[in-house]
Amino acid sequence: MPPASPAQIVPLFNAEYTVTLVHLLRTLDRDIYPLISVAGLPANILDTEYDFVPEAPVINLLEIIFEKAGQKKYGELIWYACRNIFIPRYIARIKQDLTLKDALHTFIDLMHSETTHTHIQLRHLAGKNWFIRDRRQSLDHSHHLAEQFALIFMVELIRGLTRSDWSPTDVVMRYNNPRALKDALLLKRAQFYTERSVCAICLTDAELKQKVKHNLDWGQKKYQVPAIAPSDFLATFKGAITPYICMGRLSITQAAIILNMSVRTLQRRLAAEKVSYSEVVEALIQSQAVELMLDKTIPVTRISSMLGYSDVAHFSRAFKRMTGLSPRAYRKIT
Repeated sequence: MPPASPAQIVPLFNAEYTVTLVHLLRTLDRDIYPLISVAGLPANILDTEYDFVPEAPVINLLEIIFEKAGQKKYGELIWYACRNIFIPRYIARIKQDLTLKDALHTFIDLMHSETTHTHIQLRHLAGKNWFIRDRRQSLDHSHHLAEQFALIFMVELIRGLTRSDWSPTDVVMRYNNPRALKDALLLKRAQFYTERSVCAICLTDAELKQKVKHNLDWGQKKYQVPAIAPSDFLATFKGAITPYICMGRLSITQAAIILNMSVRTLQRRLAAEKVSYSEVVEALIQSQAVELMLDKTIPVTRISSMLGYSDVAHFSRAFKRMTGLSPRAYRKIT
């Protein structure tokens, strides 16, 4: 089966990186849980381990950080997270003896395996070399914040790979907000071209030929390797809603809001996969139930409550339908 088109998949964001953004928010407001709820992120985002969360709530989170911090502080916070947290995780997997050009191609391969919605490339166009980032889906709101994040990341990636204060001579942007980027990256001489179809930064031939010389400590640290992003609608849909399963039953209306799509669109795309919303949710609940039951320190009453059952009796009957065994019998044999 050919891969789904970008418009047919649910944009996902790395859950570990989302936690980093939540911690940035905590520097601005200690009472983060109401804000996590407003953003639409799972309430247990700081306490559980998932590979991905849906991207739409992450964009909402960026918007909240921006509103709390203001433009200047927002740029500084994103710069700090990119420089000290996100980028070292990628650079740790890039060899020192590569040229910058080869290192960027390695990064592009890594990024494409870990994201559902962003296309990055290194191309020679109009006599110049361009490091380009292009979204495969448009954003309904806060697009300039996501673009600022991307450009800060791209510039700091090159600085990290070369251990320098490198700055691009030319920057291409979709949105007319160059001042924010100048302030965040301390750019002085860059020429900005706004209202373009992609965002990109320019590199010279000499810059691309230089050898990588990143911080040696980054290569010695053992970072968790990010999960490979799924590439079809059903898999991305499951990845997006799985973090919400342990918060009680999620209605299709709630799921559609979290995924930033209409209920009708969600139903239509699931129908194309020959499944219903309730079937997918029940399968995810079954998977979660079995996983939680394997940890015998968790009371069955808590598992029942977490998965949205009204009482233990209802959970026990459902679990027996799922596995052929009662919760007690299942734990005896595991």
